[in-house]
Amino acid sequence: DAAANQVMRVKLMNAAKAGAKVVLINPKGYEQDHMSFVTKAVYTENNLGFLKQIAKALVTEETGKLEGYRKFASSLKGVKVSEEAQEIAELYAGAKKAMIVFQQNVVSVSCASLLADIAVISGHIGSPRDGILMVKSKNNSQGLVDLGITAGAEALDGVKALLVFGQNPDAELLKGVEFLMVSDTHLTPAAAGADVVLPGSAPISAD
Repeated sequence: DAAANQVMRVKLMNAAKAGAKVVLINPKGYEQDHMSFVTKAVYTENNLGFLKQIAKALVTEETGKLEGYRKFASSLKGVKVSEEAQEIAELYAGAKKAMIVFQQNVVSVSCASLLADIAVISGHIGSPRDGILMVKSKNNSQGLVDLGITAGAEALDGVKALLVFGQNPDAELLKGVEFLMVSDTHLTPAAAGADVVLPGSAPISAD
């Protein structure tokens, strides 16, 4: 969903202006009317069918040297490749550099695995600007992971004091908290029920 990842949308738009061919593949019902710069937009059934067609088109004798090739090729047995899938596969395979960009928590684990397989069998992985870019649904979530913070709501069990920055946790998660401090730019429901509220800072546009 490019609307939820505006920075990535601008990056893709700039790449298109510089001559890159951007192909959008989304399920029907997830049309992206703010991506008019794409070379091709395909809206498929909400399953792996179309991606399997692309994968089947990419399987060649050369890819047979890869570990796990036989099992992967066998999994595509019976897949009929459409002209549209063949066109995209040829465009992708023939590119000097190619990136697959997808949003985490929007595609399934099976879909992400298939995208990885497609990158591997095409040879588009392992070098700069040639591989896969997984965009997270929230901008700061990767920073939290980099800091070693990987626990979810279950980590609040037994917590008596909590400091919340720029978030609005579900009220149910805060029931057992005896002291709550919230720092935010707005009076969120969490801030409204906090013991202490610290004003957060926000960028102000000059426009």
